[in-house]
Amino acid sequence: MPHPELHRLPEGAIYRMITDRVQFEDRVQLEFSDPIRCLRVEDGVLQQGRGDVISHEEFNVDAFRCTEDGFPLLPVDTPISFQVESLREAAKTLDPAPDLSAHFADIAALRRRMPELAALDAQARNDALTYDALNLDVKDPRVPQKYIGEVTSRAPEKAELDPVILLIEQQTRVAPENWHRVIDMPRYQHESLRAIARAMLAPVIGNAADLEDMRILKMDPNEVERSAAMKRWVRNAEESCELAPFSHPSFPGYETGVPIFAEKDGVGIVFFEDHFASYAYAFATDPDLKLELRDDEPPAPRFF
Repeated sequence: MPHPELHRLPEGAIYRMITDRVQFEDRVQLEFSDPIRCLRVEDGVLQQGRGDVISHEEFNVDAFRCTEDGFPLLPVDTPISFQVESLREAAKTLDPAPDLSAHFADIAALRRRMPELAALDAQARNDALTYDALNLDVKDPRVPQKYIGEVTSRAPEKAELDPVILLIEQQTRVAPENWHRVIDMPRYQHESLRAIARAMLAPVIGNAADLEDMRILKMDPNEVERSAAMKRWVRNAEESCELAPFSHPSFPGYETGVPIFAEKDGVGIVFFEDHFASYAYAFATDPDLKLELRDDEPPAPRFF
């Protein structure tokens, strides 16, 4: 008996299935099937010319996303946030621009099949949250997307941050070149991620929430010693204090640990951790700086 949703197969996207992986000394060469239309349904994946379904797991391992004319784009068995970014880039750069809507619908189905965030490991949770953020329809009030290239290429460095960053290097061995402007980080080239970052930071560090001038030091989970050294430096600084965690109601499921703030020679340093990594932000302060401390009554959140 045909599958009850077989009539929906024309809604599916075009894929090539990996038929062989040929191992060479320095690479793996993939062999592909002819292009085939597939549609993800609740109990598996329907394939053109086949009346039953194959399991989600079997399909995900061997399927390669393609344009309607069969041009390979990327494998299904990769992080869903990476797939969205890659497909959006393909839609902008390929000529003629391909219709990838069926692939985006399939990625949305993959996201719905993921467990609750609390049940995911750090890597998968970060992937799910990034995917969710990429699909929020929010605008960056400071740097609209059409101006991001101008800002990243022309915005001046805040030289007044350098003496404090050099001092941190002397006391923690964190090299200055490990710090980067927030606005230059790849994730913040996406308008929705910039908008969310501003909305999270502004209630806590107020007028210092300027992604164009802030520097960021990202420490991966395996950088335990560097993260511990940076945390000690901030914790042991004069007048160190704890801030309210960074979160926002438009981005449920994400909240940082308790940030620690210290100020040195007009430069604020915030250290915090989330489910995926540790971070330090450096930014210029001024006499009007207003912080939301950990025990403060939280202000009403800003909605987009």
